[in-house]
Amino acid sequence: MSSLYKNELLEKLRKNFPEFFSDEDKFDYKKFEDHLNDNEIATDLEGFNLKFLGKEYSKIITDQPPNTIIKPDLSHNKEIQNRDSENLYLVGNNLEVLKHLRRSYHDKVDLIYIDPPYNTKKKDFAYNDKFEFDLEQLSELVADQEKAEKIFRLKNKSSHSAWLTFMYPRLKLAHSLLNDNGVIIVSIDDNEQANLKLILDEIFGEDNFLGQIIHKTATDNNPGQLKVEHEYFTIYAKNKNEQDDWIGENLAAKTINEYYQVLKKKHNDNIATIQKELRSWIKKNEKDLSKSTHYDNVDERGVFHDGDAQNTKSGGYEYDVIHPVTKKKVKQPTNGYRFPKSTYNEMLERGDIVFGKDETTYIKPKKRIEDAKSLLRSIIYEDGRSSSKRVDTLVGKDVFPHPKSDTVLKSIIEHIINKDSLVLDFFAGSSTTADAVLQLNYEKNMNLRYIMVQLAEKVKEKSMAYKAGYRTIDEIGKKRIEAVIELLKENGDLEINKYGFKKYDFVESESMKLDNIIDFDEDLFKQESFLFENILDNYGNHEKEGQNTILSTWLNQDGFGLGVNPKLVDLKGYDAYRYKNKLYLINNDFNTHNLEDMLNKIDNKDLNINSIVVLSENFSFISLKELDIAIKARAGINIERRRF
Repeated sequence: MSSLYKNELLEKLRKNFPEFFSDEDKFDYKKFEDHLNDNEIATDLEGFNLKFLGKEYSKIITDQPPNTIIKPDLSHNKEIQNRDSENLYLVGNNLEVLKHLRRSYHDKVDLIYIDPPYNTKKKDFAYNDKFEFDLEQLSELVADQEKAEKIFRLKNKSSHSAWLTFMYPRLKLAHSLLNDNGVIIVSIDDNEQANLKLILDEIFGEDNFLGQIIHKTATDNNPGQLKVEHEYFTIYAKNKNEQDDWIGENLAAKTINEYYQVLKKKHNDNIATIQKELRSWIKKNEKDLSKSTHYDNVDERGVFHDGDAQNTKSGGYEYDVIHPVTKKKVKQPTNGYRFPKSTYNEMLERGDIVFGKDETTYIKPKKRIEDAKSLLRSIIYEDGRSSSKRVDTLVGKDVFPHPKSDTVLKSIIEHIINKDSLVLDFFAGSSTTADAVLQLNYEKNMNLRYIMVQLAEKVKEKSMAYKAGYRTIDEIGKKRIEAVIELLKENGDLEINKYGFKKYDFVESESMKLDNIIDFDEDLFKQESFLFENILDNYGNHEKEGQNTILSTWLNQDGFGLGVNPKLVDLKGYDAYRYKNKLYLINNDFNTHNLEDMLNKIDNKDLNINSIVVLSENFSFISLKELDIAIKARAGINIERRRF
């Protein structure tokens, strides 16, 4: 188990079970077990356990640190619309990216949506994650050479075990990124739906399963047996108990109300004429007004439908209601009323009660159209061709076949999260999720932020994407976001930082291990072989690129996230970088004059820091020794020497 994952687990235990930690900060499992027994809480020793070839390996690689560095796209990120944006477009292997994100975005994501490979018979999936161990190392880790050999044979396979080995670490990392009221939504079809449900049950817990939405996207009239015309959205909560009711805006009801306003202006409050024309219009547009066509009554206050006053089960409220014309008691519903007499009186005073022609008819409450809300239903229909048309318009015809629906995704997102949420998609594809988020920000004045993750997967040379000039999938996703922004600009002014995005590439670095923070070793630094040329040159075409690569990687490693802007600190000609309470010394040629200036700034309170991070390879033995001695004399500041 990696130190990072171990710390996350301990933090969770301390938060929920502080009484089981000893004075030495050790978790007392025996005391915890006794507590369960004392309270007669049963533990399941024979419960269902998902097993598949590669599961042990999946757990091992989940806990391994990333082997990549974070390289910012400097020219893109400096553009005015991107400079202060919190939106992120991350290019790289999503397993590596998720490992990096865990360091800064643990418990910070509100919603994750992914559309992973479905593992169909069309060869859309083959397990191709890079093995991090050789056969001998893996045999030792799983304590079984034969099993290790079988795991190695999963490479380029599309079996269920291969798919599960691919998905398990990604979903495990996703779980760690969600906050307590976070939700994950996974698109899937019948090929792996059953396995997906089992793996999510294990990672998120069966109790946190919220349901599945059946998304009917097409009509299949080809000969055969059962015709499959749908996919699924499988939905889990991080903690179901933290979920509020999911209620969204009823767009159909809003459309009806807008047309009512037109009729009201046209007919000068002639209620009978308005109602007649409104009902006629609703009938003509019935197909576009799903589940809202019953809002077809009009009074002096507006549009309503007559609801049901009867309680859904026996034991409702009982009281007398007097008919306004006959002055007799109105027939009481069999189960009683669903609201108390006080509520009835308020509704009566507002004119929100419909009476029948006499006392033999039940009363009905008026349900106002402005109060109409949309509930997230378990079955959704949308013709998949509409999604393709939108993408064709944004990035080119047939460039990205079978995209997900931005309108369906937009509706789901709106129901689930609040206006200031962070949304993650680590199988970004054509960036449908970002499209949906941008539309919601514009249409609903929301402040959603997104993180899109996409592998720089090459497009096929004979594809329409290649003919259109695209070479990798991430180029398509990036282009779509930019096209959506331009489309929204045409409709009105935009708050720039809501719509731009910062871009980072996650690239391999064999020599780099993020956990490799080394102690001061005098013999090591005295060796001439350790004294390198400026190491920044290894990470970019020019020094500035190398500086920003190391800074981006370390700032994220230290929990500050991506997209933050450290401040430049001038130490008599030496450029240091500060973010919050950390100072980063990564450039070479650090000398005694630079050190003296830094110490003066610290002593004069011009530089308030508690940590200095040093790029060891760019410092001489003498410089490091002087720095170490000087900082030891100043309480409250520690030095970390890192290699890159």
